[in-house]
Amino acid sequence: MSFVKIDPKDCSPLGKFILEYMEETGTPMQHLANRAGLTRPGLRGMCFVQGNPTESSLIKLARAMGVAPAQLYKLAYQNRVENPYNADAIDLFIEGVDTILKAMRKVVEQQPEHQRPSDNELLERAIRTVKSLQG
Repeated sequence: MSFVKIDPKDCSPLGKFILEYMEETGTPMQHLANRAGLTRPGLRGMCFVQGNPTESSLIKLARAMGVAPAQLYKLAYQNRVENPYNADAIDLFIEGVDTILKAMRKVVEQQPEHQRPSDNELLERAIRTVKSLQG
């Protein structure tokens, strides 16, 4: 019987452990989340490879599952080793905007103050510039 529609291949080692626990004990995700003092979306997010649970969440979950927190820490750490964080498109976009914005600010510092665009105008220009580079 499956309580959660999460494909195990999308799960971190911690997520697989959580799904196995729920399956073996017949515990729905909402009940486990409630026992742990977590939200259901928060618990669900911990299951995925991209999940990055906090120390306090791992401790709460360990108590709710009746396991040692060290066991969950180990699984969370294993995920970080096996699946190092890679910047996604949003991170890269933000980094690009930030880089362009810094360069624009240096350029406009040389202009008389009354001719300088506002921070909002600079931000809009930086966003348009990065968007234009995306093809």
